[in-house]
Amino acid sequence: MPGDRIAIAPTSFDHEGGEDRFVSTYDSTTGKAELTTPLRIYHWGQNVTTGPEYNGVDLRAEVILLTRNILIAGEDVKSWGARVLTSDSVELDTEGNIRMRYGQTIMDSVEIYNCSQMDSYDAALMWENAKTLQSSVTNSAIHNGLGWGVRIEASANVVFSNNVLYDFRPFGVVADYSSDLVINGNVLIKVVERTTIEANWNYVDRKGGYAICAVYASSAACTNVTVNDNIAAGAPMAGFWAPMHNCDEENTRFRGNVAHSVAGTNDGGNGAIYFQDESKAGK
Repeated sequence: MPGDRIAIAPTSFDHEGGEDRFVSTYDSTTGKAELTTPLRIYHWGQNVTTGPEYNGVDLRAEVILLTRNILIAGEDVKSWGARVLTSDSVELDTEGNIRMRYGQTIMDSVEIYNCSQMDSYDAALMWENAKTLQSSVTNSAIHNGLGWGVRIEASANVVFSNNVLYDFRPFGVVADYSSDLVINGNVLIKVVERTTIEANWNYVDRKGGYAICAVYASSAACTNVTVNDNIAAGAPMAGFWAPMHNCDEENTRFRGNVAHSVAGTNDGGNGAIYFQDESKAGK
């Protein structure tokens, strides 16, 4: 519809080549859209898939719709918008009795805009110590933040599927110390470097699209995590960070994922960086 916001993935070596624009007119019979302002970068496409020519790989630019009817928007306050946070907690009532509170988020077709804190792990959408109830976020759009897009930390029973994400730094989706997660069918476009760098840092800052037990936790701290059929289009260092599976084991936990337009310090970045699953060490 006129006024909707879309994002277009890079189709070059420029990992920051993703762009978002507003639609001025759209013809539903032809699929032709006109934008309110011109695109800055060339994006490649054609009317049929390139799959038969490249072993099933479609080289056309992904185009995602960022607009939803329900909008959660953060206010700009010193590079801090907002965050949608789910957690379990303990509180004392007026008589001093301990009461448990259990967090749960069920969200479908919602837009989360201008959330997360610049260069911090306070993500736009976040689960922290939420281990009891089932949560799901589906068919939603999370975009234009200054920190991480999604963070699942010390949590369980979360389904994050068929969502679109655009423009975060320096990670799009992170899961650590968590179990029983389903991260399937999401499209992530444009992850960029953090804004500020500490002067006394003497190590390589991990960054990329999706990080599964790769930022703070060891792989042994994550169990039953499924990451299938996701796209990382435009990211620094790696499209995916993920634990390996055993050579004689059928891989059902990490498969069907696609990464492209990933930047590295020299010739290019990595589609995925794999590391040993420490929970299976010695097996």
